Amino acid sequence: MNNYSNVLTETSEVLKYFDKSILEKIPQKLRDKIQENQNRAYHFQYDKSKTLVEQKIMQETKDLISAIYLMYCCDGEERKQLMDICKENERKKLEELNQNYDDSGLFKNIEENTGNVENIANNKIAVIGEEKWYQKLYTKIKSFVNRIFGK
Repeated sequence: MNNYSNVLTETSEVLKYFDKSILEKIPQKLRDKIQENQNRAYHFQYDKSKTLVEQKIMQETKDLISAIYLMYCCDGEERKQLMDICKENERKKLEELNQNYDDSGLFKNIEENTGNVENIANNKIAVIGEEKWYQKLYTKIKSFVNRIFGK
């Protein structure tokens, strides 16, 4: 089995510990597809003494659970708050990356080797403009849901 089915196994196990009122917001068809496609040979045990954040689960499982919660369990205001938190975390992450990035020798080497500083500057700008992690997460979840429902 592949990593995808292991993620579904972990997700299925974690969903067992969701409050019933939250679990009922997740479409039954999605829960059924998660059950059908999980890896039955992969054993994951949820540790009740730990929080969800403390569980030893794959990052993809955390992403999937987060996306399911965001897509199906949040109301409008909570969804907005969570998206604001995601955006703020992304801003902090980019700020941290910029602080840790030293490009002082970048242009010097380029000028010596190619003389084309403008081209490299444009490439650097393109890298900074990459898709945000929460946009990537949404795209992955959308792809996942489409795969499950055969769209």
